[in-house]
Amino acid sequence: MTRPSGSGKDAVVRLPTPDENGAGRPRKAGEDGASPLRGVSDEGAPGLRGPDGNGAGRRREAGGDGIGGLRGVGDDAASPLRGVSDDGAGGLRRAGEDRAKRVLRGVAYGVLPAEILLVVSLVLGVSIPWVALVAAEVAVFALVVAEAFLAARIYRRHRAGGLAPRAAARAAVGELVPEPVLLMMAHELKSTASIGYLLAGRRHGVRDGAVPIGYARQQTPMLAALLVACVLETWVLHLVLPWPAVRLVLLVLDAYTVLFVLALIAAGFTRPHVAGPGELRLRWGALIDLRVPMATVTAVRAHWRHDHQGMLELDGTTMSLTVSSQTNVVVELSEPVTVTRPLGRKGTARVLRFYADDPGAAVTAINRARNPAPAPAAAEEPAS
Repeated sequence: MTRPSGSGKDAVVRLPTPDENGAGRPRKAGEDGASPLRGVSDEGAPGLRGPDGNGAGRRREAGGDGIGGLRGVGDDAASPLRGVSDDGAGGLRRAGEDRAKRVLRGVAYGVLPAEILLVVSLVLGVSIPWVALVAAEVAVFALVVAEAFLAARIYRRHRAGGLAPRAAARAAVGELVPEPVLLMMAHELKSTASIGYLLAGRRHGVRDGAVPIGYARQQTPMLAALLVACVLETWVLHLVLPWPAVRLVLLVLDAYTVLFVLALIAAGFTRPHVAGPGELRLRWGALIDLRVPMATVTAVRAHWRHDHQGMLELDGTTMSLTVSSQTNVVVELSEPVTVTRPLGRKGTARVLRFYADDPGAAVTAINRARNPAPAPAAAEEPAS
């Protein structure tokens, strides 16, 4: 502001124009009484006026990089909300899938046995109220739909993670059904299929040039006695028990036991050990199937032991595959092999003990497979 020119009543106060004093001088803090707020907004407040000389840049800079902690959070600081949507949503979906799997498994453990019982009852001619039949079918249908929906979600998740379609399908089934259950189902199916092999007079996995090594001769009488006992128990309980529902339940259980024992007997005969070109295969029915490269076999001998505990023993060095707590053949390897237990647990062994009906013949067959005789040379034709 300039001093008044003239004096008295005619004194006139002249206000400076921007052209005279510069565009920003009255606005500088501490100069000519300018407002502290304006000064701070022009030069002292980071994030409001920028280095572009016009005052607008820093305001834009603040808006783009962190004004009020809002835009910066959304763009560069990975806000908790965006973090949840990007990284935590997958965890939430997995947690929801895990809860759904637990619920569906609990429902399946109740619905599927009831459905099997109803089917057996209908086959046997038992009268079932139509309301119970409808309720059971609705429950099974709902369970199947829910399982299919959850399997589709898990499959899409694995596909999004980069798995191939077949691998994603296997992973989805593996998540829905526990591995021990899958393995036991596979064992049951293979054992049941062995009944068909036995009726057809065939052996599983015995190729041309391979020698089967039997092991089921000693355990078959015991299993046959168990089979007869199951049949007699079924007949006696059906005559003695006065409650139809209880008789039906026991009948189903005994029928399954009879089928199971028949499958064990059949699997023992149709799935023998095999000494073949390039491979030694040690088996116990459909439960154990160990493939050993013949090139790793360094020694074979007959050696009896009668003090084993359980069908399969594995101590980290030696595997013992027993029949009636006995083994009589020992195979030593140059390197350990991986042994898979019936429910999926794994171990390693370099010494393999197993049982054979004829241990001497088994040792001979394995040694011949290790050192096959050279093919006879073709006889030369006599010179004419």
